Amino acid sequence: MSDRRFHGGRLNIFISQDAVVAVHRTSIVSPPIHPRQASPNAPSASSDAQNLPLDAASVDGIYSNVALQWCDNLALAIAEANRVLKVAGELNVSIVSQDSLFQLRELGFKINQFIAPSNIQACFDDEHWDIELCDTQAITVHFDDLKAMLQSIKGVGAAIVTRTSSTNLPQVTLRGRKDWQALQAKAELNRAPEGLPLTYNICFIKARKKR
Repeated sequence: MSDRRFHGGRLNIFISQDAVVAVHRTSIVSPPIHPRQASPNAPSASSDAQNLPLDAASVDGIYSNVALQWCDNLALAIAEANRVLKVAGELNVSIVSQDSLFQLRELGFKINQFIAPSNIQACFDDEHWDIELCDTQAITVHFDDLKAMLQSIKGVGAAIVTRTSSTNLPQVTLRGRKDWQALQAKAELNRAPEGLPLTYNICFIKARKKR
C-alpha cells in the first residue's frame, strides 16, 4: 500500500491487535479514531507491523493500542514506524508490559512474559526519536467471576497448564469440577467491592520522529 493512493488531508495509520493496518485520511485526529469507528470506506490492509506496506516518509501519525506487545521484535516494529513516518511525525502507542495479569499468575496460570517498560523505551533511540511521553500505569479491571475474567484475556495471553518443575510458583491442574471450584474459591479471596481484579501494566509512549 502506498501513500500515492490517497489525496488530501493527513495520513494516519492505526495498528490493531489482529495486525490489520487501517489507513485514514483525516484533517484532525484528536482523540485518535479507533479503526472500528472509522468510515467503512476507509482503505485498510492486513499487514505485519514489522513490515508495513507503506512508502518511506509517507505517514503523519501512527496509533497503536495494546497490539505491539505481540511483535517478535519490538525494536524492528518501532524502526519500521520510524521509516514510514514523515519527519516530525507522531507515534502514539500503548503496550502491555511486564508484571501484567499478576493475579492470574498467583492463581497458578502461566502468563506470557511481557517486555519490561525500560526495554520498551530502549527501542526509541535518541538519534531517531524525541520521546514526549513515557509513562507506565497499572490499570485494574474487575469481573463478576473467574470465568468472565478468563474469557476476557483470551487475546492477551494466559493458559491453564499442567504442573512442571520449571517454576517456583504453583501451577493450575484441573482434574474436574472440584478443582475448578477450589480455584474459584481461591480467586474469591482477592475480590474487591467492584469485583475480581485483574491488573494490566500499560506502557504509554508518545514519540516524534527526528530523522
